[in-house]
Amino acid sequence: MFGLIEYSNTSSMNKVLGRLLLLCLIFLLPFQLCAQSIQGEVFDQKGNPLSFISISVLDTNVNTFTNQKGYFELKLKPGTHTIIAHAIDYQSSKLKVLLEADKEAKIQFVLHAQTYQLNELSVSAKQKNPAVYIMRKAIAMAPYYRRQVLAYKAKVYLKGNGAFEKIPGLFKKMMLSTSNIEEGKPMLRESVNELQFFQPNTYKEKVISLKSNMKMESAPEPMKMLRGSFYNTSNQELISPLSPQAFSVYDFVYEGSFFDAGVEVNKIKVIPRRTGSDVYEGSLYIIDQLWCIHSLNLSNNDNLFEVQSKAKFAPLPSPPFVWLPVSYDFEFKGAMLGFKAKFHYVASLSNYQIQLNPNLKHIGQEELPQVSTVKAKVRSDPNELLKSMAKQSNPSHFEMLKMMAKMRKAAESAKKESLHIDSTELTIDSTALNKDSLFWRANRTLSLDVDEELAYKISDTIPYKIDSAQSTQSENSGLNIGLLLDGKYSPKNPTQLHVNWPSPFKGLYLNTVDGWGLKLLSKIQKPIQANQLWEFTLQSSLPFERKALNGSLSFDYLNKAKPQMLFGFEVGSIVKDFNPNGANALANAFQLLFYHSNNNRLYQEDFLKVHAKYPITSAFVLNSDLKIGNRNSLENCLRYEKLEPNHIGITPNNETRDGPLFRSLDFNTYQLCNLMLGFEWNYGQYVLKRKDKYQLISSAYPTLKVEVTKSLPGIWGSDLNYTKVNVQLKQNINIWHWLELNYVLEAGKFLQARTLNFPDYFSFDGNTAWFMNDVSSNRFFNLPFYMYSTNKQFVMGKLNLKFKRIALKRLPYLNNASFKESIKINFLGTPEYHKYTELAYGLTDVLRVFDCYVFANYFNKDYQDWGFRINLKLPLTF
Repeated sequence: MFGLIEYSNTSSMNKVLGRLLLLCLIFLLPFQLCAQSIQGEVFDQKGNPLSFISISVLDTNVNTFTNQKGYFELKLKPGTHTIIAHAIDYQSSKLKVLLEADKEAKIQFVLHAQTYQLNELSVSAKQKNPAVYIMRKAIAMAPYYRRQVLAYKAKVYLKGNGAFEKIPGLFKKMMLSTSNIEEGKPMLRESVNELQFFQPNTYKEKVISLKSNMKMESAPEPMKMLRGSFYNTSNQELISPLSPQAFSVYDFVYEGSFFDAGVEVNKIKVIPRRTGSDVYEGSLYIIDQLWCIHSLNLSNNDNLFEVQSKAKFAPLPSPPFVWLPVSYDFEFKGAMLGFKAKFHYVASLSNYQIQLNPNLKHIGQEELPQVSTVKAKVRSDPNELLKSMAKQSNPSHFEMLKMMAKMRKAAESAKKESLHIDSTELTIDSTALNKDSLFWRANRTLSLDVDEELAYKISDTIPYKIDSAQSTQSENSGLNIGLLLDGKYSPKNPTQLHVNWPSPFKGLYLNTVDGWGLKLLSKIQKPIQANQLWEFTLQSSLPFERKALNGSLSFDYLNKAKPQMLFGFEVGSIVKDFNPNGANALANAFQLLFYHSNNNRLYQEDFLKVHAKYPITSAFVLNSDLKIGNRNSLENCLRYEKLEPNHIGITPNNETRDGPLFRSLDFNTYQLCNLMLGFEWNYGQYVLKRKDKYQLISSAYPTLKVEVTKSLPGIWGSDLNYTKVNVQLKQNINIWHWLELNYVLEAGKFLQARTLNFPDYFSFDGNTAWFMNDVSSNRFFNLPFYMYSTNKQFVMGKLNLKFKRIALKRLPYLNNASFKESIKINFLGTPEYHKYTELAYGLTDVLRVFDCYVFANYFNKDYQDWGFRINLKLPLTF
């Protein structure tokens, strides 16, 4: 047949032969890749395959895992290789394999359970528990190992699979249509990444290749765990067994030792002294004399997922005293609100390139780490603590507490300093989603099983959002029109207009003046140049039962590089509460609907305001505003006006009855011209740049805020004449890993009060309903809205102690819950009503969306009332 074809010239025949040769090479290349490999299986003594076992090649950075059926494959150059199978609680096994060119080699490992020797350690005769000695050494050395490597670069292969084992029927169709997620359908994801680390806390990730059968935004993200370090002990949520607080939280039991890679490894059982979502349980494997991590197997229950974490460390070929993680194994299992899911991830790190920290004397150079004189600026020498702690085999309890307190302070200081230069970056190679099967065959560390290969064939690869650190412009681009959902328009061209509009659902409101109404809000941003923009904000109120149209328009200049900077003006006609801290719109609607009582007292203000904020430094900010306008009284709409004489709950809008107090809030039209000057100071506050975004980071020091408001009589026909000053001090303090303190202290005084009306009084964030909607969770529980408003002076204090556990969280079934317990003390004193005090106990962040409290309040030290409050912490209004 081919003989019937005639070619016009030699070049045409060469092209055809070249194409045939290329086609043959394409078909033969996969067989060539398959031919030169070591394939193996791993079993236990009973012949059961061992899954996710770490396989490494001696004196190299090559690592892999066995799959679920115990199978693995290594692509290596021809020659003799020593293959090692590692598994926690199994004895490591070595096999020498001769790999010939263009051939396969097949091997099999049978791993025996690890045997532990209970050797006597060379410690003081008074030492009762060897685990205490070992963990003191490991805790003392943790700061050194956290700083041992100045920078490194590694290749990371990550594979994850999972499924939603149960999805409530109400959500099945929605999840299928939006995310292609079905009950029981396996979700797969593979990626090859390049990970770089720089001290103290900077990571750069580059996704070389990415493969997934569906989007997995609902799955846990293990790359965040890979970015961390098990030697980082300053986490307030999870208490590391290597943290300075470990001995107050854990018991440690020595279970013996074994030898691996020429070192003695001690197995330490980690037993939490209490149950909870902030503690680990499992085993740590600590290398003797080096006191670093050999491997670990720890579990944690955070009330959303049960997390099982396994990690294997290995020495680098050079220098051998540096042990870095080479494999991770994470398993997540969780069930909540009818959902049940399970995810499993494995990661292999190889091709390490490291740079030792030149500011430390390392293990091979000196017996203990010591800060050298390379850096002149050294605030403290925490390594003196390491020396004293590591040299003492049996320090007293007081000495332990003293050293632990100093180490905790040093750890928190290091955490704070690391934030200053944290510039974690993530990039995705433009060809990451287009790598072919040849690439994956050469770079896949963990072989696919039959089910996983089938899942890839059924579904095409779908781009996957890596994690929250990624900002994908394409995700937000385009006009997302949805009347019931928040909307956003972000064009690809950053110099064009950006538009945001919250859901109209958030603007639905009910009060006695407007009846039902709807607020609409939209923000338009126009970039000027890098980090600078104009912002237009339009807000309108559409009352359904009153013939009126209210709203405001603001125009502001913003500088993202200085988040505190603001210059602009606002003009409008809006309905306001006589108490600026009055009832939330949602809480007021709740009271009107179910209890037929009105908590808001409203008036109308037509105004023009010029405002400015300017940071002298990141910590010291000046602010001011000048407002001119007039105020008008309002009456209840017809429907509620009819209820006033006969219904005890509905009162006229121009009066209020708070207990025995009656106040008339009615007034004729007032003209106003008010000037406010003030400053805010938070020592140590700074602006952090992350991925070209700027974020204001508050310090642990108190924030001082001072404001002076002066009315300017006669200007713009102003009828008001007063001067008042307000001072506020607030602070958040993490006293210990189990205790957080928040407080607000505030005082105010009218220096003169010749002419003013009720909106100018000092007013407070009161409440009289059992249901609240306060995102800040810092409102009084039972303080009347208007009773304590004063035109003289006041002193106020709010103290909030948040505990990880006090009472209820010590009970079974509740000790693993994610909520915290809280004790609150609120105080207010005014000349008219003297002292008002509240004492409360509550559960905060229940299901992460609400708080619940039981309280008692006192009037001049006399008990007055008690009750309960539920606070929904969702931004449902604006």
